Amino acid sequence: MSLFSSLSLAASKAAKPPKPTNREITRDVLGDGKIKILNGQVTLYGDGTETLIRNSYMANADLYAIVRYIVNKALRAKYFNYKVVDEKALADYRMLKGPGSNEASLKEARKVRTKALVNTVNPGIDALLTKPNPSQSFKVLTEAAVAYKLLTGERFLQRIEGLSPVTRLFILPPTQMEVKTGDKYLEIESYLYRPTQSELTPQEIIFSKMFHPAMGGYGDELRGLSPLRVMALQIQKSNEGILSGLRQYQNAGPPGLLSLTDDEVPLSPEQSEQYEARLARRNGSNNRGRINITGMHAEWVALGLSPVDLDILQSGVFDLRAMCRAYGLDSKLFNDNAASTMNNQTDAGKAAIVNAVIPAVEDWGDDLNTMIEPFNVKGERNYIDADVTHFPELADDLDKVMDRMIKGPFKPNQILEAMHYEADPNPLMDEVWMPNDKTPLSQFSPDAPPVKNDNTY
Repeated sequence: MSLFSSLSLAASKAAKPPKPTNREITRDVLGDGKIKILNGQVTLYGDGTETLIRNSYMANADLYAIVRYIVNKALRAKYFNYKVVDEKALADYRMLKGPGSNEASLKEARKVRTKALVNTVNPGIDALLTKPNPSQSFKVLTEAAVAYKLLTGERFLQRIEGLSPVTRLFILPPTQMEVKTGDKYLEIESYLYRPTQSELTPQEIIFSKMFHPAMGGYGDELRGLSPLRVMALQIQKSNEGILSGLRQYQNAGPPGLLSLTDDEVPLSPEQSEQYEARLARRNGSNNRGRINITGMHAEWVALGLSPVDLDILQSGVFDLRAMCRAYGLDSKLFNDNAASTMNNQTDAGKAAIVNAVIPAVEDWGDDLNTMIEPFNVKGERNYIDADVTHFPELADDLDKVMDRMIKGPFKPNQILEAMHYEADPNPLMDEVWMPNDKTPLSQFSPDAPPVKNDNTY
């Protein structure tokens, strides 16, 4: 059995891996990624994600648009620090806005949040949520945090201590990070930031990753699986389609060749030029559909195929749909009008928020809450929460809300609230009104004590 087969077997049994001594072994893990074992120390390099980013996100407009859509929407969420007052209610709140949430569950989450969390002031945390480091705002840090996770399947959040438990935060590029394993299975001993050769401890780095099946041997599962690697062939196909279309436009040359089939009537150079001039006059958009007649025996041989004939354009649409599915989006958001069965683009936007944006926001929030654990002292627990209930895509259509409210018994102040107006202090505005003739319910019951009107209605 080879050394790496032994390592894989040992890892699968959660046993301490054997340590080679006094030698260095390097092998491919994924693509141009490497795993190195030196004197028993396992180091995991990047898995070729840097090359994938260069050849996909930075070279494919469709993929760039998909990732930017999620990132830009995620930046709308606002993060605040709270104090936890009810752990059970907090668990319910997280479940309501977690995976599989919908508009109804998010509305319910807003109510449960008031039971679980209360506003609090912590100068150290509040400062980090405004200016996490001297060079970046929290919005810029969030942009990098969400984008790197979408592209690489990993996020390395560095926290630096100072006068308070945490004074500065940085997002380190996953493509420049190495993970050094410990003696035990799934144990991480340290991280190495290659540009400065800085070795960082697990206490300094909040490392989160997407699940990565251990297919290549010991240690692979300690790195995140990049969505770009899963889509590598699809992205390559999309890129090749773009390049094929570009080459067709660049090197198309003449569309075809006209030749005479009568061998007994050879053409002189002068006659060939005359025929070319006549064909040029018959060409162009003004002559589209016109029938040309000739008394000669001739044939036309097409040279090359157009992008339409090559089915490049349609193939590109299929690639777009595949990439959208990988990120939980509907391709209709990117002008693919024939792809979706949804009623309209509004529904596609709502689905994108629930299926792609909120999970990305919540994932970043989990890392932030791990980061602030040193602030939790004296039995108090701080909790950073992202408000995901105010995305415009999730707001009810105002006309539908109004129509639904006035068809049944209603309170006028409820309608004002739905329209984002201030409540009216008149007592009648808090009474139930009947929809048929817009009359207060008290008018239908002579025995009920009348509600005093302040004569404003």
